[in-house]
Amino acid sequence: MRGHEAVSYTHLDVYKRQLYGKVCDSGGMLGCTQLGYVYSTGAGVAKDDAQANSFYKKACDGGDMTGCTQLAFAYFEGLGVAKDINRTIELDRKACDNQGVQGCTTLAFIYSTGAGVPKDSAEAAKYSRKGCDGGNLSACINLAVTYYTGRGSPKDVAQAVALDTSACAGGETWACTSLASTEFMAQQGLGDEKDDAHVAGESRKTCDSGQITGCVMLALLLHNGLGIAQDDNAALALFHKACDAGATIGCMYLGAAYSYGTGVAKDDVQAAGYYRKACDGGNVASCTALGFAYQNGFGVTRDAVQAFALYRKACDGGQLAGCHKVAVGYQSGEGTPRDPDEAVAFFRKACDGGDTTACEDLKAEQ
Repeated sequence: MRGHEAVSYTHLDVYKRQLYGKVCDSGGMLGCTQLGYVYSTGAGVAKDDAQANSFYKKACDGGDMTGCTQLAFAYFEGLGVAKDINRTIELDRKACDNQGVQGCTTLAFIYSTGAGVPKDSAEAAKYSRKGCDGGNLSACINLAVTYYTGRGSPKDVAQAVALDTSACAGGETWACTSLASTEFMAQQGLGDEKDDAHVAGESRKTCDSGQITGCVMLALLLHNGLGIAQDDNAALALFHKACDAGATIGCMYLGAAYSYGTGVAKDDVQAAGYYRKACDGGNVASCTALGFAYQNGFGVTRDAVQAFALYRKACDGGQLAGCHKVAVGYQSGEGTPRDPDEAVAFFRKACDGGDTTACEDLKAEQ
């Protein structure tokens, strides 16, 4: 049986390659991009990055912006071509200017990290905003960071929270984590950059004296680069220390780190474990993140009923993204019996709390 499956998939891959080739030859640029995927992954053909790039270029020249962003990635990583950050930026900018939002998001990353170019917070914020406006949730998370930190745009925590709330409801668990950390930091009274530097110094003192709240605060400041040089590795060590001591926000951040591969190797099983520990300890943002894992089978066996229960727990704990997810469950019947009236009620609850995406869904339901 297993041998038949292998042959079947091989035949399917060959069929796809032939089909994409016909579409590409007839002027269908999406077919050229798909053919590029075939050669870059080696699906039914010998892996050949140079050949993949030739199809990505044809697609890009023909107006398919995904072809441009794929070719840009090849130049960024040196796949089948010599690394060339200028060519990467040129191609991503072309995509971004023509509604290829992934190009905007990549440009934001390049300018925010200084990947081959001088760091430029204003440029990073500009492209994050453009990508977010185009519907890319990762870009919305990046834009939220600029509003949290005031790097590249004026500080606006309310706007940052609104962006993270929508991204969290859309399944971006890092945004859920960010919302919880924002609440924690607000409780500690963080102010302007000068105050952040003072808090960083005081947090280090309290952490060194054995007070876990100080370690959590210092980790958050290190992670965000507020009042202190950004250092994700140092932040991660402190989050481990906090989690081991029972601070759920530390466990939540570890879950996000393993989920996204930030500072550690990506590991969905580890991520789910830390999210569960945090959720069981009352961290409702982690309940939403764990619900997303169950909904999609990330590190756990897919279980829509369990996912819905976790979203409901998060909502009952006051997290708007959880309420939004509950509404979607009632709307679709995934994990719970379909109930349009309950869907409207939970969309309204999320909307009234400030989830703008839920407000749009509410209008559509009424």
